[in-house]
Amino acid sequence: MIATFLLVFVTCGSAALSASDERKVSKLGASMTGGLIVTVMIYAVGHISGAHMNPAVTLAFAAFRHFPWKQVPIYAVAQLTGSISASFTLSLLLHPIKHVGTTSPSGSELRAVVTEIIVTFSNFYDIGELAGIAVGSAVCITSIFAGPISGGSMNPARTIGPALASSYYNGIWIYMVGPVIGTLLGAWAYSFIRVSDKPVQAIPRRSLSHQLRQVVAETIATFLLVFVTCGSAALAASDEHKVSKLGASIVGGLIVTAMIYAVGHISGAHMNPAVTLAFAAVRHFPWKQVPIYAAAQLTGSVAASFTLSILLHPIKHVGTTSPSGSDFQALITEIVMTFSMMFITSAVATDTKAIGELAGIAVGSAVCITSIFAGPISGGSMNPARTLGPALASAYYKGIWVYVVGPVIGTLLGAWTYNFIRVTDKPVQGIPPHSFSFKLRRMKIENDRQVVTCTDPLDSA
Repeated sequence: MIATFLLVFVTCGSAALSASDERKVSKLGASMTGGLIVTVMIYAVGHISGAHMNPAVTLAFAAFRHFPWKQVPIYAVAQLTGSISASFTLSLLLHPIKHVGTTSPSGSELRAVVTEIIVTFSNFYDIGELAGIAVGSAVCITSIFAGPISGGSMNPARTIGPALASSYYNGIWIYMVGPVIGTLLGAWAYSFIRVSDKPVQAIPRRSLSHQLRQVVAETIATFLLVFVTCGSAALAASDEHKVSKLGASIVGGLIVTAMIYAVGHISGAHMNPAVTLAFAAVRHFPWKQVPIYAAAQLTGSVAASFTLSILLHPIKHVGTTSPSGSDFQALITEIVMTFSMMFITSAVATDTKAIGELAGIAVGSAVCITSIFAGPISGGSMNPARTLGPALASAYYKGIWVYVVGPVIGTLLGAWTYNFIRVTDKPVQGIPPHSFSFKLRRMKIENDRQVVTCTDPLDSA
């Protein structure tokens, strides 16, 4: 109840201020507020109640036997009570603002319900220490992208409370049906692709079922990557500028972060044929699976792009990329940007001495950075699948070779460079002293200190 109260209070309060005449909170700020409050609430009460804060989430957990059915009504009542209390509190605090964070379709109700289903579907994750960051990122992403289309509710409680406090019920059924269908589909999809609970050694890595899970995971992850990234880019480039360019770049980085934590342990979360090719070239991925992964990634991208072309009609270009200057300028930009992204990916994904748990944050940040910088020059694709899908859906192929050649060269150079400079996998004691780098010298000093500390003084007497 407390978690849902705070969720609705800050999310709907920020949305109400953003929609007010004075616009005291930016739309991007309101979206980021929604993501951050989910993150902090998961870490605050996740170990106590699970931090559902959403009747649709509770229902989906129960449907797949991760939550007892007898507690579903109790949780739903608590969530609705928190939401309604927060909404009436806001209506008093923000008077004379009439609509305290209400959600309603900006276009057709069909478009809004499909959007709610897809964005709610994207919130599927396993439980882990970084769940708060992953789920919070997903909520922020979907709020930025879905906000201009459906309001980006994803939560019946988040809609019902403000609707009652504001006496505003336009299209309210969408925010009951959409999130419930989305969470059920998301939970089902994750239960299908998830890795077995058996020990890693007991899982047959070359089994057909395991490979099928990997392919489905890559398809879903690439679909969601292209759907929110290209959708946000299309809205940012539209005449209404419903999403800011900075917001579109942030979405690109956060969706990569979220997908790495969602399916990285299943398929590796490549979502990019150039990344898959580079991993294979440096022997971190089997060559025979490269065509399968590439086909899955392209399938996800094409499906997402044609879905966007229907949802965002009459927008013609659904996130297409093309050079703003010469093809050569765009090509060099794509090579350098993809090099940096792959260099970082190689570090956190293949080096056991790197902090692997932070891979999603590192790679997502790299994508966000490069998108902000490269966007005005080349479009900041860094991914052949991310370009080919929108190109096919929009029938727009200007300079398309740049986004195939550039990312492939960049990822190969990035992976090779990191392999060249990476610290050897040998034990520190087995490395010749003359070959020590600064990092190796520091590691050896720390290792020697541990040996001295752990040595029993009686043994040396």
